[in-house]
Amino acid sequence: MAQLVDKAKGFVADKLANIQKPEAELADVSVGHVGRDGATLAGRVDVRNPYSHAIPVCEVSYSLRSAGREVASGTVPDPGSLAGGGATTRLDVPVRVPYDFLASLVRDAGSDWDIDYEMRVGLTVVGNLTLPLTKSGELKLPPPPPPPPPPPPLQHHLLSDLLRSATAHDSSAILHAATYVTPTAL
Repeated sequence: MAQLVDKAKGFVADKLANIQKPEAELADVSVGHVGRDGATLAGRVDVRNPYSHAIPVCEVSYSLRSAGREVASGTVPDPGSLAGGGATTRLDVPVRVPYDFLASLVRDAGSDWDIDYEMRVGLTVVGNLTLPLTKSGELKLPPPPPPPPPPPPLQHHLLSDLLRSATAHDSSAILHAATYVTPTAL
């Protein structure tokens, strides 16, 4: 009797091992929105469902790590369903990064303006079936804005024209002209 049970267990295990499962890939992580209170990074998970019918996704859990520390973690409850028929469904995973972590990450970014990261995503579908995903890479930050252009240089002919037009009785024009004279212009 024990042999029959062992054969049945082996048969079931063999059949379950050969059943196709949904395949998922953490396709992209990019900077979504940057504001006063922090930033939102946009993670994108592409999931291919081999079954002919849709599969509901219970939740997506995520963890974002950088420089050996956890920056953000959380869950996205009920993000929808996976389309059936071998179709690929895109799931967006918004990751909120608080401002204090964002400031330390930018300091760590250095001169190349990129942040090394590791993002772990758990895609929970039917029951307790969770597809674990991990993606490591570099997140390119937008470069800082360029400095404003310098003011135009003082043109000497304009200053002399202004002084020539001033009369001895019109001291306000002379004072006005004097405000435009700088030591570098002389």
